Amino acid sequence: MNGGRIARRPVHRQTINPATAGFAMTAIALLTVTLAPVAFAESPSNPQAPRLVNIYCFCRQNDFRLDRSEQVLFQATLEQVRLLKPENLPATFALQYGALTDTRHQKLFKE
Repeated sequence: MNGGRIARRPVHRQTINPATAGFAMTAIALLTVTLAPVAFAESPSNPQAPRLVNIYCFCRQNDFRLDRSEQVLFQATLEQVRLLKPENLPATFALQYGALTDTRHQKLFKE
């Protein structure tokens, strides 16, 4: 026994490589754009049926789990916008308060 004390296990914080995190977020965005039409498409027996896709992107300014999170998350958002613009794809961006008040995000979405 330990004298009535509760034993605590140490908390291990996993460090995420910012380059990998940015790539992962971009890959998720690409998979959403490319696989969503397949997942929500009507049956092939009716080729005239509309195929609808809603692109919904979460946008935040920082994340305590990432080193240099502000830069990594802004770059991921910038990459999402860069991929959507040439294809003229409409998207909804859910902005967390930190991203909403950040001037870089404001400039990006005003363009």
